Amino acid sequence: MGGQTIVTSTNFLSLLLHRQLKWLIYTLLYLPSAAFGAETGTPYVSNYADFGDVKIHYVTTDQFNNPDKKDQPLMLFLHGFPHFWYSWKSQLSAFDDDFRVVAMDGRGYNLSSKPQHISDYKISKLVEDVNQLSKQLAPNQKIILIGHDWGGCLAWAFAQKYPNKVD
Repeated sequence: MGGQTIVTSTNFLSLLLHRQLKWLIYTLLYLPSAAFGAETGTPYVSNYADFGDVKIHYVTTDQFNNPDKKDQPLMLFLHGFPHFWYSWKSQLSAFDDDFRVVAMDGRGYNLSSKPQHISDYKISKLVEDVNQLSKQLAPNQKIILIGHDWGGCLAWAFAQKYPNKVD
């Protein structure tokens, strides 16, 4: 056989899987982080709000804490099922000039806490997550809520419970 490598079906399959696995890992880990904000040209900033029993992940643009924007109204985006904050990336970019924009990951989604009990997902708890986040990001200000799918239901429930907090 003098220097030849015999390729068996097991070797070939192993080699193929190794190459595919390398590209799969690259695709899943590197590309999303490299593309974070690349589509719209808007850099996004990942944040967490800790409310004791739950941590809520939310994303703003890099202009959110700009002192010139402190008097702009807060526009909070609530996603539906099975989405997460990223479904609002285009809207964050589109409204960033005139508003302080935030898209949150709801409780149980993406990078937010995932409590174990069904009772932790009652609409009253979800409304309180929105209330706590709005108090933290825009104390004593009315907010603009934008919801899609279940996020729309949550926005309505919030508006019913806190009518003086929404614009």
